[in-house]
Amino acid sequence: MLKEKVEISLFFYIIFDMLMIIASFFSSFYLRALFFTDIELREAWILSSYLWFLWTVVPLWILLLLYEKAYFSLERKSLKELFIPTIKAVFEGLLIILAVLFFAKIFAKSRLFFIIFGIVNVCFLFLIRWFISFIQRRIFRNLPFYHNVLMVGTGKSARTLSKFFETHSQWGIKIQGFLNVEDEKAEVDEDNIIGSFKDLSYLLRSLPIDWVIFTLPFRKNNLTMEGIKTCKELGILASCPISDFFPSQNTNLSLEVYSDIPLLNFRTTTVKKWELLVKGILDRVLSFILLIVLSPLFLLVAILIKLTSKGPIFFRQVRCGVNGRRFIFYKFRTMVEDAEKRKYELTHLNVKKIVFKITEDPRITGVGWFLRKTSIDELPQLLHVLNGDMSFVGPRPPVPQEVGLYEDWQRRRLSMKPGLTCLWQIQGRAELDFDDWMKLDLKYIDTWSLLLDIAILLRTIPAVLSTKGAY
Repeated sequence: MLKEKVEISLFFYIIFDMLMIIASFFSSFYLRALFFTDIELREAWILSSYLWFLWTVVPLWILLLLYEKAYFSLERKSLKELFIPTIKAVFEGLLIILAVLFFAKIFAKSRLFFIIFGIVNVCFLFLIRWFISFIQRRIFRNLPFYHNVLMVGTGKSARTLSKFFETHSQWGIKIQGFLNVEDEKAEVDEDNIIGSFKDLSYLLRSLPIDWVIFTLPFRKNNLTMEGIKTCKELGILASCPISDFFPSQNTNLSLEVYSDIPLLNFRTTTVKKWELLVKGILDRVLSFILLIVLSPLFLLVAILIKLTSKGPIFFRQVRCGVNGRRFIFYKFRTMVEDAEKRKYELTHLNVKKIVFKITEDPRITGVGWFLRKTSIDELPQLLHVLNGDMSFVGPRPPVPQEVGLYEDWQRRRLSMKPGLTCLWQIQGRAELDFDDWMKLDLKYIDTWSLLLDIAILLRTIPAVLSTKGAY
């Protein structure tokens, strides 16, 4: 019921935003033309040469506005709360487009046009949000309630839901009252308790109830099932929080339907589908651009490796990706050809518990030391990012032997796609011990967002340049 209302509202919000983005584009284009003092230059300012920007910016802006939660509860937000997500989304979008233009070496486009578009677009998007929120507050304030809800239960869930419906009056939900059960502490106003569970059938026949929500504790599930049966017989919608049936701490629950069979998903981390979609798109696009831009460097490094030591240009190794999926991992070779055979001779020098690390590894070649210190040896992994096996940011991909030694809590680091850089690489790199690596990887997974990825990427550059902890 509420889901349909939210989806309909979201659809119209997106349509309005698309219209505002298109209006911003044409307004900015003609405003930019006014800055030309030379008539010939103004006549040469051709709209068709910028249409690519319009086709790019509309879907990208919608994704970023969704990411910044710019579409939710507009009627309850202050002017500041309306403005901040809007300007953040526009700023992030312009940053992405300008970065792509820079790496693709496209410098012929007007920077002033992008600046004008950013300012105009923020104003247009902010004004449409203010207008929508103003209309919603004025219209829904005077509408009669049209969905009567009976809450069975008086605990924390009942209190939370009732407050939520009160603050979202635009959805037309009115709580008719609460029914209590034995041994449950009342956390709602006692004046709103209109009976007990045994009165449910009578009240459903006496009052115009459209929806019954059961918020009983887990130990009262037998009453919940009995109440749902009563609602079903009377043709009244019944709902209950999933968490009341499957109480579990630190677990996110979601429901998906396959072939009419509902499946309940249990996750320890929140799935942010829109953000993951944007992350995946950016990974593919940026890795493709970087592979082209850095191709001369790849050739130079390949020549140096061949001239200074025997063996292949690339080091190949099996690594583990998401949930243990194996893939062939490539790096520029930095060690002598028989490095793996000599590994067991150097086991006593290992400074880590599980990962094999030596502070001054005698197997590393002269060029290899430089490649490792500057992290240039990692650049071939851009191929894995382009292929979808890795991401720019994520826990580093382990070898299968290492995974076999993990404790259960450490295996959770495999739940995220591995990356070129991660939290521990900007906080000491190889100087941290193995347990710290694991804890930082799990912290990244638990707090992941696109902004966190951007922050890690920005901090990776000085970390690499400092060469601290690289060996």
